[in-house]
Amino acid sequence: MKKAIALLFIMAGFIIIGIAGYEIYQTQAKEKEALEAARDLVFSKEQTDKEYEVLEDFDPGQGDVVGILHIPRLDADLPIVEGTHEDDLARGVGHY
Repeated sequence: MKKAIALLFIMAGFIIIGIAGYEIYQTQAKEKEALEAARDLVFSKEQTDKEYEVLEDFDPGQGDVVGILHIPRLDADLPIVEGTHEDDLARGVGHY
């Protein structure tokens, strides 16, 4: 009986570790996808002039990528996502 309970706890531990690993993998995949979208947004426009255009009508929707946050010390590029909902924060840094 004790062996069965011990085996049950070991199996439950493996299942919990597996679920946590899957969640980490999904979060990293969403963040990578959002970062690629942000890079496309930032670097796709040709910068022929040094003058910058003021965009008064810029109104990003919930979950849209609005930029990239670069942290040199950590060597990290993180997407900035409009919104602070749990799904938005899974994709990158939230902007409210």
